[in-house]
Amino acid sequence: LQTTSIKLAISPSQRGTSGPVNVEINQQFTLKVEGVIQHVNSTDSDVIECAGDRDETYKKFREVARVKLSLRKTKQGQAKVTNTKVDEGKSHFVQTVNPRNDYFSTQFLVNFPLAGIYMLHIETNVEDGDGVWWKTGPKETVLVKAYDDSVRIQQQTQQSQARSTPTNR
Repeated sequence: LQTTSIKLAISPSQRGTSGPVNVEINQQFTLKVEGVIQHVNSTDSDVIECAGDRDETYKKFREVARVKLSLRKTKQGQAKVTNTKVDEGKSHFVQTVNPRNDYFSTQFLVNFPLAGIYMLHIETNVEDGDGVWWKTGPKETVLVKAYDDSVRIQQQTQQSQARSTPTNR
């Protein structure tokens, strides 16, 4: 038996285990996703190097033809309001890439029009040489904090003006 797995590297990555990636609202945020496809033979626990026709001892049962990466953006803590529709921009993105030498890379441009905490869910599927799609995983999640810097600047300006204004006593 052959097991095919994918290892993902996502950048920018979160700082530490719980810190979100900080992004200013209305800025295009680039999320880069790189991956390596690994083939494992069930009779051998080691990762098998599949070097095409040079390696006659092992032939891959299924070849990965394409990789489909889906990114879904969700905002945390958003109350459901039935009569108001707030445009948060596009919330679902799909990229299909052709791997080269069991490596692939793509980028997603994501916009965050509202301040808040967002979760970016990345899911991976592969297509074999016969055109069959497989849910092989992995699934990754990136936490993003979108902030409005104009509010902070406005508050700092108001505070500095309040300090410089003389009070009548």
